[in-house]
Parts: sequence; structure tokens; C-alpha cells
Amino acid sequence: MNPWHKKLILIFSVLSLIFFFIGFFSPESTDIHPMYKLGFGDACFIFLFNTINILIMFAISLLGISPIFLFKFIFGMGAGWQSVGGSPWLYYAASLIHGLLEWIVILIVFIFTIEHFQFLISYFMKKKNAEQLKKFYFKTCVRTVPLAVFILLISALVEVYISNRLLIFLSK
Repeated sequence: MNPWHKKLILIFSVLSLIFFFIGFFSPESTDIHPMYKLGFGDACFIFLFNTINILIMFAISLLGISPIFLFKFIFGMGAGWQSVGGSPWLYYAASLIHGLLEWIVILIVFIFTIEHFQFLISYFMKKKNAEQLKKFYFKTCVRTVPLAVFILLISALVEVYISNRLLIFLSK
């Protein structure tokens, strides 16, 4: 693994923990949603919703503003337990796998944002040429984005068929 990626992952992890705990300890939400067993239609909706959000994040990464929304999403992960009521420990135990998968996708978008600006700066400083920049965007379109979407598909299925059922079971 690229040493620069290791540093980005470390920075992102620390910032993620900060925003997660800010969300976790934020004032409680008054909207508690009842838990019910989710099905395939819910998995499709979750997948579609998350995919649209991530594609928008990739697009606004080109402007450099995606980290604001990425960390807002992580804040929401931290505050998520409040919407179901009950123990946050049960909520996070049940949500760990799909939450980690979603976090990985957010990390991918974060790394893309940073790398995009590195490539642009290198291009404008004449250290990289237009062909290298096109290659970077092509790789993003044919490898990085499909990988993120695939992880979101797995995450949606895990959320519906494992996390949701586990949370209902543990809440009884």
C-alpha cells in the first residue's frame, strides 16, 4: 500500500472518530422510528439511495467540498442510535458490519478527493501531463466508482438481512 494512502487513512480515521463521537454525544433526537423487519424492496431502496449519494459525492469531489458532506454522514452514523431508542451498544453491535462497509466507501471518496487535487496541482505545475490526468479519471470511472457501488450493494444487503434482524432480535 502506498505510504501516502496510509497517512490519508490515518487522518481520515481520526477525523471519523471525532465526528462519530460528536454525533454519538449530540443531544438526543426526538424522532424515534419503530423498528420493523426490512425486506428486499428496502435493500433496493437503501442501495439506490446510498449509490446516488456516493455518486454525488464523487461529483462534488471535483470541487473539493465532499469532505464536508462525508463527515456529516459520519456524524449521522454516530447519532444513528438515537433514532431507534434503546441501547446504543445494541445498535452499534448490530450495525457494525454494514456501517464499516459504508465507512470504507466514504474513505474511498475521501482519498479520491485528495488524489484529484494532487493530480490537478501536479498538472498545473507541469509535473503531470493531460494523458496522466485522463488515465486517473478513467481509472476512477472504471475501477474506483464500480468498487464503491459494489461495496454499497453488499452493505445494503447486510443492513437488511443481518443488521436489521439482529437489532430486532437483540432488542427483545
